Amino acid sequence: IRRKEVICFSEAGWRGMRRFSLLLNRLGISNLVFISARPPREVREIIEDKSHIFNFFFPRKFFRILSYLILARRLLVGKVAGIVVEKRRTLKTLQFTRDIWKIPIFFLEEIDGGFRLFKDGMEVKNPDTILESLLS
Repeated sequence: IRRKEVICFSEAGWRGMRRFSLLLNRLGISNLVFISARPPREVREIIEDKSHIFNFFFPRKFFRILSYLILARRLLVGKVAGIVVEKRRTLKTLQFTRDIWKIPIFFLEEIDGGFRLFKDGMEVKNPDTILESLLS
């Protein structure tokens, strides 16, 4: 069985996406996090310590092209179970994945102390059920 993964686009802040990635990690779901920044080494070492979380740091200038190329490759080999974005522009751009590949796209909104997650405009009230949503 080919292991599926969640692709995360972290473009606006990092705390909400980090908390979401940690949730997926606890559920045993691999996730690739495309980060639009290159933080100092000390910061990267802190956030790169989990077995199911794979961070890719891209300079802002190349973020879109590099992250979209990697996403395209992962889609073609059938590895993607879901996509999580933080910007509405990215959500709009990636709608084709939902339409063509039937891959669910989630919108993550960072809030104090956590995040809110939306699927098709509706809030996911219990993000722990994300596993069921991704595999259904």
